[in-house]
Amino acid sequence: MQDAHWDSVLGKDDPALMGRIEKDIADAVTQQQESDAFYGNLEQTYNREQAIEAAKADLNFLAPLAIPIVFKFLFPPMFLLIWQLLQGAVAKVRDFTQLVLGIPRGLARQC
Repeated sequence: MQDAHWDSVLGKDDPALMGRIEKDIADAVTQQQESDAFYGNLEQTYNREQAIEAAKADLNFLAPLAIPIVFKFLFPPMFLLIWQLLQGAVAKVRDFTQLVLGIPRGLARQC
């Protein structure tokens, strides 16, 4: 009886909602698999200068260099945009830009 109540509260008895959730999960898995297929099979050789420039330009290149054991998945697009924003702010000379990033907990899991 109590389980049925919580299923109702959580929307588990709504087929439309459950269908959207399953579709979102399937889309996320497909996107990750495509990303893994592209980046996972990509093996290249870089000289020192190329690696430094690539790490400056791409957070997904920098992260496995810095923390290879921890880096398992590519960053979501929102984090890549934040990275670009921070890079642009750091490059400015005598700029007093103040940046505030309000990122809710669990956002990375939703991206």
